[in-house]
Order: sequence, then structure tokens, then C-alpha cells
Amino acid sequence: MDRLNKISMKYWNKQPCNINHSKKKFLSKDYFNEISKKRYFVEPHIKDFANFKNYKNKNVLEIGFGIGTDAIEFLKSGANYFGIELSDRSFDITKKRIELFKFTSNSTLINDEAENLDHYFTSKHNFHLIYSFGVLHHSSSLTKCLKIIYKLMNKNTICKIMLYAKNSY
Repeated sequence: MDRLNKISMKYWNKQPCNINHSKKKFLSKDYFNEISKKRYFVEPHIKDFANFKNYKNKNVLEIGFGIGTDAIEFLKSGANYFGIELSDRSFDITKKRIELFKFTSNSTLINDEAENLDHYFTSKHNFHLIYSFGVLHHSSSLTKCLKIIYKLMNKNTICKIMLYAKNSY
């Protein structure tokens, strides 16, 4: 792992995204439901961008799933979910979240950096969606990530990536 990814991992392990958006009992259903409610209230455009309901029985790859808020929405909609996350802490929280909501049978979680996607996935996974919301600009090599994503795609794959910028989305 290079220096930039180590810095990112240390940062996100210390403060996973949206972890403090609930005062409910940590890792409870109420806790996670409140986090989801706040996320989609503050950023309602995510639901339109992700179009969760469109991926029932389809293969979805999320790059940088954080504490699993979008992951759960894909799973609730019936997607076959695959995800990769750099932060050990976020990975563990998402794993517990998916277990709590009983979606372990149609989810695969990887704890690694996005630059290693091709160590786990190939175009044979037949992804219908490759999705990343506000993550890839933190990687040590956006170019490498995009090249790997391109290799994972086929003619039917939709790729939705949001990168933060001064005037994003």
C-alpha cells in the first residue's frame, strides 16, 4: 500500500463517514436506519443517482462502501452486491450491518484498496453496475482505478462515479 492510501485508511479508520449521524445504540437497526434517513435527507440526489431499485437480481460492484448505507439500499432492492472498502473499521461496521439486516447470502465484501480490484474481480463477474460515490478521488491513483474499472465492464455495464469537486453534482 502506498503512502497516500495509508493516510486515507488511517483517516477513515479514525472517523468513518457518517458514523456520528445517529445517537441511537451503536450498530443497532435503529442506529443504521437513522443514519440512512439523515444521509438521504441531506443528499436526496443519491437515490436518483444510484437508482437502487433498478438492480434487482443484478450484479452491483460498489467501490468504497464506507459504513454500508448505499450497500444496504442495493441489497434491500434485491441486488447481488459486491463491494470493496479501504477502511478496516468501515469494513467491520458494514459487515455487522449486513449481518444485522440478514443480507449475507447475496453480498461479498472485500477489505482492500480500489487499486486492487482486479485481484478479486474480472469481467466474468458480469457487473450490471459499477458504482462509487465520493470515493475514488481519495485513491492514490485515479487513473489506475479507472483503467481497472474499464476492464471489469462489458457492453451492458453501467458505470456511475461521483467525484467531489468545487461544483460537483
